[in-house]
Amino acid sequence: MSELPLMLRRDFITWSAGIIAAGRPLAVAANDDMHHSTTPGVDDFAAHVGHSFQLQGEDARAVQAKLVEAKVEKYRVPCDYRQPFSIVFQVPKHVQLDQGVYRVKQPQLGSMSLLLVPIEPASDCNHMEAVFG
Repeated sequence: MSELPLMLRRDFITWSAGIIAAGRPLAVAANDDMHHSTTPGVDDFAAHVGHSFQLQGEDARAVQAKLVEAKVEKYRVPCDYRQPFSIVFQVPKHVQLDQGVYRVKQPQLGSMSLLLVPIEPASDCNHMEAVFG
């Protein structure tokens, strides 16, 4: 049996998002605000880096988080697909969030459900990432 090349989870999600999602965000389950007919793009999120967002998990507990990154992923996708991108939220170190779907709220961007995954904890905070395809 031949061994498959190792692919990081993030690389796999980003790669598969471009193929499977056909330009739709893999991470977004629903957008509740009627004023957004489509999911916000990387430029929409980039304009809010440094701003506070509210994350609400399935347990109904709300946590304040700061958007610290919004970047385009450097993967080739078919020309009619949206370029994959990711966003990263920072939460306080004492807040332990599990991977799952969170209601994410921000006054200008509205409310949406995102699949957030914990990544690379720092010494003074934790990070949660959403990947869009």
